Order: sequence, then C-alpha cells, then structure tokens
Amino acid sequence: MQRIAIATVVSMLVAGSSGATEATCPADIGTWQPVAGVSPVDAVDVAVSGDLVAVADASYGSSHLRVLRAPRSGDLVELGRVALPGNATAVDLKPGLAAVSHATVDWDICVDGGLTLIDLTHPARPAVLSTLPLAGCVEGVLLHRGVAFVVNDGDLVVVDISRPSGPVEVLRYRPELNHVFAVGVAGDVLFAADLNGKLCVADVSDPIAPEHLGCTRITDHDLLALDLHGDLLAAVARPDPPLPHELVLVDVRWPSQPWRLSVTETAGRAKDVAVVGRLAAVSLGSDGGVQLFDLSNPLRPVEVGVDGPGPERSHGLAISGNRLWLAQGVNGLEVYRLDPCHRPRSGRGRHGH
Repeated sequence: MQRIAIATVVSMLVAGSSGATEATCPADIGTWQPVAGVSPVDAVDVAVSGDLVAVADASYGSSHLRVLRAPRSGDLVELGRVALPGNATAVDLKPGLAAVSHATVDWDICVDGGLTLIDLTHPARPAVLSTLPLAGCVEGVLLHRGVAFVVNDGDLVVVDISRPSGPVEVLRYRPELNHVFAVGVAGDVLFAADLNGKLCVADVSDPIAPEHLGCTRITDHDLLALDLHGDLLAAVARPDPPLPHELVLVDVRWPSQPWRLSVTETAGRAKDVAVVGRLAAVSLGSDGGVQLFDLSNPLRPVEVGVDGPGPERSHGLAISGNRLWLAQGVNGLEVYRLDPCHRPRSGRGRHGH
C-alpha cells in the first residue's frame, strides 16, 4: 500500500443563515497526488462509498481506476489500481463494486467506448470482472440496484449487471429527448436531462423496464449535470457564450410535474453538481475550482464559499460526511472539509417559471 499525505484540508461552509453580509470562509486546499515514482494522475471523476474513494484516472495511454481509503483523520491511503481499456470518463461505486465508463478519443471523435465493472471485495486488489463494449462516446454511469444507467452518445443505456461478470444491454431510453447528458435517481424515480433543457422522468421500480412518466422543459439551455436530495433536484445549465453558466433548482416532489424554483449564476463554466442537505457544490469546469451555495431557501440560493478560478480544470465531485472530493485533472484530487460559515452573502438568483 502506498501512503499519500493530504496537505491541508479546506475549510468552507455548510450553514444555514441567509443574511446579506459577505462570507469570510477560509479556503486552505489539500491535494492528493501519487508520490514520486508512481505514474501521474488525470482525475476526471470521483465516487465515495463508506471510507473508500474511487478516482477515475484518464491519463492518456494509461487510464486506471484508483482506489483510496479515507480515514476519519490522517493520511489518504492508495490501496490499489487497475488498468482500463479506454480513457475513463466517469465512475460510480457501491459496496464491493465499481463501474467505470470510458471511451477512446481519436482526433476528437469517440471510438471504442465501454463500461467496465470492477470487483472491490478486496480493495487492495481491485480486479476487472467484465467490460461491455458500447460504440461511440460513453460519458457517464450510475449504479441503481441491479442495473447500470450509462450515458452513451445521447442515449440512456440500461445495463443489467445482476451478474457482474456478464453485463447485458437491456434497452436504450431517449423519449422526447434531444441528447441525454445527465442522469439521477431518487427512490424508484429516474431523471434524465438533455442538451436542450428538458428533464424526462421514468418509474424504475423495475429497473430493467423503465416506465416513461413525461418530460418538462426546465430551461432553454443545455443541461450538463444533475444531482438529487429529497424533493430537490439541482442541475447545471450552459447558456450560449458569453452568458455565465447557471445552477438550476427544481422541485420534484411530484416527479411527473417538476417545477423550477430558481436559476442562479455560477462563478465559472460549471461542470458538475452535488447536493447534500442544504448545501450545493458546483465544480467550475475549465475555469477551475468549486463554488458552494446555501439552499435553505431554494427560491434564493446564497453563495457561501468559492475556491477558484484556478489553473486546472475541475471535473466530477462528490460529498461524503463533512468532506468534499473534487477531481482536478492533472492536479489530482482536491479534498475540502465543510465547516460552518456564519456570514453568507446574497446570491444573484431569479426564481419561478
């Protein structure tokens, strides 16, 4: 096993006031990177389950899934890694199993995409169980019960992984959608967002046979990512340049009738979003860094911390406990500690339809 120090962990905010004074949250950044003598990392996504952290490493010609252990205190430990057949694009994790989407890029054209399932029963010895080839770009994966929902060239592919050594493509789902680009699940309800501002909903109580419930346009802009917490869905939207990217909050308590609550400008070209409790974290994509919002009043989100812009791209992120994990490309994995901050500043939001 290889021991890797976290430099200093970041202090930012999670908290509940919504005043108009300016936030004064410290931002001391800690970074995970392989130590000297180990191949460099190009972290594009991260997933967390318990004390295990899975990093999708898209290093050109040497893409890997890297498995880390995150103790409550002290150093991160890299337990093991396993090579992938293409450049990693996303990762999801559940106890004992990781799923990584990947694609080979040839002159900006995606070829030889796929889904690889990895046994993490023994995290220090991750082992490939299977690879399911999928033509074209494979841009995302989400595990749910016995299936993997895979974003593949604009389709949402449902893959039966009840037998991880032999995954089977069951169907492709794109009702009324222009190009599926993001997916999330809450309970038995699946939400798929497209590059035309539309949110489609399906009942996945039987995951291999989704029942389409309807679609609603929640914005006129491309939807790039989404996450859910309870009855709240958060998405990031990409307007036409030079307009800033946006955080879009949607009430999904009645899933077939999602209702947009607010739209708030982000500090950069948003790439991904994670929501836990009253906190939303947005990675700032090619601008680098992360931005935090207090969602105590989802009609008027309040920015409560921002770290960035930075020199490197920010990609996928995850929140577990009081830590935020941000994939920072060749800068590795940024680790933040989420601490209370009592003086958030007002957001620049608009609300309702």
